[in-house]
Amino acid sequence: TTNTSLSTPSRSPSRATHDDNRSAFHIKDLATFAATLEEAAKSAFPNRGRSRYATVHVCLIRWEGDDTDGDLVFETEMNSLCEVFERGYGFQVETWKIPIIKSHRKLMGMALDFIEEFDARDNLFIVYYAGHGTINDNRQSVWSHTRDSKSASVDWSSIQSLFENTSSDTLFLFDCCAAASSANNSGSGTIETIGACGFNGIAPPPGKYSFTNTLVEVLEDWKSKPFFPVCLLHSEMLRQLKRKRPEKGREGTRLEWCTTPVYYIASPDLRPQSIEICRIGPTDPTLNTLPPIQPSGDASLDTLQEEQATELTSTHANGDLKHPHVLLSVALEKDQDILHPEQFHRWLARIPAFVKYVKVEGCFKSYSTLVLMSLPVAIWNLLPDDPACCFIGYVTSRNFAFTK
Repeated sequence: TTNTSLSTPSRSPSRATHDDNRSAFHIKDLATFAATLEEAAKSAFPNRGRSRYATVHVCLIRWEGDDTDGDLVFETEMNSLCEVFERGYGFQVETWKIPIIKSHRKLMGMALDFIEEFDARDNLFIVYYAGHGTINDNRQSVWSHTRDSKSASVDWSSIQSLFENTSSDTLFLFDCCAAASSANNSGSGTIETIGACGFNGIAPPPGKYSFTNTLVEVLEDWKSKPFFPVCLLHSEMLRQLKRKRPEKGREGTRLEWCTTPVYYIASPDLRPQSIEICRIGPTDPTLNTLPPIQPSGDASLDTLQEEQATELTSTHANGDLKHPHVLLSVALEKDQDILHPEQFHRWLARIPAFVKYVKVEGCFKSYSTLVLMSLPVAIWNLLPDDPACCFIGYVTSRNFAFTK
């Protein structure tokens, strides 16, 4: 007879059912969190519409010959992006094609020449890439000509470090898989990144659901705005991508191409300020169909900024939020007085940032105090990481379980 006990596979060691490591972290009190929130709100609109850039230089990067790739065609969308940057905003734009031969060295040379010529404290660099992307064993970004692991490639992380050590601020826009692997390190200036997807994400191909197509749509819609911060650009791209309904395949299955764009900011400042995009006059006025906006004074700039801030929390007629929010849980030390409703509402009234941006969705005793709150994505983007402040999910409405 066969000894069945010898053929029975052994069980793997048991693991914890849920990860509750963050439950050990707490913020002193809600006032401490409110102060951080106030700084985040200021960082979202740092210049009140006064551009801190005299020049904006853009480089749009793709692979040489990728317009013949049967799977992905990037040229058409890149041309649309080039046009909106030049004609809509008056920026100086260059298009780079990465050679198949000596790819890394050639792209490194292009970047060095570009930085050497245009770097200045009052200059903004915008660097865009569309193509194939992967993450290597060191969790660094690699761009490749095709999906074939043996195809030409560049170590983008090493080239990106050149921009991280310039006097200029830099905005990176990456339409590729594993876009988050290009998350920026702190440099000499402010560096913001919007990527098509996370570390292991797959970016949608060119078309209705693509990162670049959505970027062009938003930039076209907003070219008449006097200014807007990059953190708000990310929020609007997220909203546009999420509202596009997924198509269905031949068998009725959902083809969910939309991914959630990611956002990162890095700066030598303890409180980094979001880059604000403003339309400027081009060298050749015929390139721009719209003249540069001339603010009429401090009062009008304050009004414009207040309108943008108010718009973040506005709602549609049905009560749904016009801009996406995030739902957060904030763990506070010990039992807090805010659990008493009257004291809580009096306390809230003394904190402008809370009144303007935050909706408290719940408050619980939790061997300390746990507060659930929602706030706009654009403000959340500027909140520093804190293990006591946990992301729960994106929300597009108020808590309808407690609304009449």
